[in-house]
Amino acid sequence: MIDKYEQRFEEIAEESRALVAELEDLMTTEPFDQEAFDAAQVRSEALEVEADTLKLRITEFKLRQERLDKVRRYAESGHSEAGAGAPVYQKPVEDPYDLSTVKGVGEQRTNDLRARALTALERTSDWEFESRAAPNADASKSKIANLLEHGDDRSSTIANLVLATNSPMYKRAWLKAVTDRKEMLTGAEAEALQRAMSLTDTAGGFAVPMPIDPTLIELGDGAATSVRSYARVETTTVDVWRGLSSTQLTASWDAEGAEVSDDTTTFAQPSISVHKASAFVPATIEVAQDYPNLVNDLGTLFADGKARLESAAFATGSGAGQPFGVVTSLVAGGSIQVSSGADAFAVADMYNLIESVGPRYRQSGVGRQAWAANFAIINEIRAFGAAVSHAFTVDMTAEGIPAVFGRPIFEMSDMDGTYGAVENYVLIFGDWNAGYTIVDRVGFSVEYIPHLFHTGNNRPSGSRGWYAYWRTGADVTNIGALSVLNVT
Repeated sequence: MIDKYEQRFEEIAEESRALVAELEDLMTTEPFDQEAFDAAQVRSEALEVEADTLKLRITEFKLRQERLDKVRRYAESGHSEAGAGAPVYQKPVEDPYDLSTVKGVGEQRTNDLRARALTALERTSDWEFESRAAPNADASKSKIANLLEHGDDRSSTIANLVLATNSPMYKRAWLKAVTDRKEMLTGAEAEALQRAMSLTDTAGGFAVPMPIDPTLIELGDGAATSVRSYARVETTTVDVWRGLSSTQLTASWDAEGAEVSDDTTTFAQPSISVHKASAFVPATIEVAQDYPNLVNDLGTLFADGKARLESAAFATGSGAGQPFGVVTSLVAGGSIQVSSGADAFAVADMYNLIESVGPRYRQSGVGRQAWAANFAIINEIRAFGAAVSHAFTVDMTAEGIPAVFGRPIFEMSDMDGTYGAVENYVLIFGDWNAGYTIVDRVGFSVEYIPHLFHTGNNRPSGSRGWYAYWRTGADVTNIGALSVLNVT
C-alpha cells in the first residue's frame, strides 16, 4: 500500500514541476491570459493539498508498520525476564489459532493474543479480502492491525474475534453452518463455531469470518458516499462509545511575575449509542445447495446492504433507533448557513458557507475538510464553474468535480437534491474528522433459516434465508467543525 502512496507522490511532484513551467510560460506570454493562469494556480494548490494528505498517510502507515514489526519481533524473540514473579513470554507456536498454548494472565496473555492475531492477519491471503465488500486488502489489514494495537479492550475482544473467526477450521465450519450442512461438522469445527458464538452473540448467530466482517474490514463505497473516508470512525466493544472534546484554549500575554490569567478550557464527554441493524438474503434450496462461492458473495451482499442503509442514516438519520445523521444534528445544533436568496442556490452561498466554518476547520492540509452534496447539487456547482472555473473546479471534463476551493467534494446521495417551498439542506462543508464520528460495535453475525414459509397458506416455499445483524451509531461530536447550507 505504501508503494502506491509513494508512487502517487512522485506523480504529483512531476505534475507540480510541469505546472511551474506552465506558469512561467503564462507569465511571459502576451496578451496575459488571466483565466488560464488562475486555473493553473488552482491545480497547483489542489496538488499541494493532495501531497500533504499523502505525506500524512505515508507517515501513519510507516508508524503502524513499525509498531507491528516491534510487536512481532518481541513475540518471536522468546524473551523472558528473570526474577520472582516476573512474566515469562513464550515464543508463539506455529499455529496461532491453537489457544491451548496461550500462557499467563493479564498483560502477558493480552500480548500473546495480540501477537497471535497479528500473525494470523499477516498470513491471511489478500484474495480473501479483495471483493466488492473489501476492495483493498492492504487497507483492511492496516485497519485491523491498528484496532488490535490501539482499539482493543482489556478482555482482548478484537484479538479473540480475529483468532476465532479467521482460522481455516472456523471458515469451513461457518460455510457448513450457513448452508444447512451442520450434520457434516466435525467435533473440532463444532467447537470452533461455539467459541466464536460466545464472543459476540448469545442468540444463536454465527459471526462471519474476519475477511468479510464489515465491522472490521475497510469497506468500499456501496452507496455513492464517502462519509466513512472523511469522518472519524471508531470501533468499540461496548454499547455506548464515550469520547472527549473541549472548547478552544484561550492563551494570554502575561507580564513578568504576574499571575497567569484564567485560560480554562471546558472539557465535555460526547457519547454515541450503537443501534441494531439487520439484513435478509433469501434463496431457493437449489441455489443454497449449489452456491460455489457463498462465503465471499454473502459478505459482499451484506456489506452492500449495510452501506446503503447507513448512507441514508449518516445523512438524515433521526437518532431514534438509528444513528444521528449529519444534517439532522447540524440543524438541531444551529450550525446552518442560510442562502442569500429564497429558493435559489447561488455562487455567493458557497463563499458564505466556507466562511461560516472556523479557520482551524477550513485550513487546507489540516484535518479532513470536504464538501458533501447530492449529485444534482454537484451538477449545479459544475454549472457555476462555467463562469468562474478558477474558484470551483480544477477539471470540468472529469466525471465528477474533484475539488471545490481546493477541497475535495463527494456525493452524499441522501441529502436534498432540489429546493423549493420548504427548507432544503443541500450542501455541507467542514472538517469531517473533527466534526462527525461513526462508531461500529465489533461483530457481525448471521443466522441461517432453513425453511421460509409462504404467506398464502403458511406452507414451506422451497426457500431458505440468511439473517444478518450488526450495531452502528453516529453523531456530530463537534458542532463548530461543520456547517450546512439551507436554501430557504
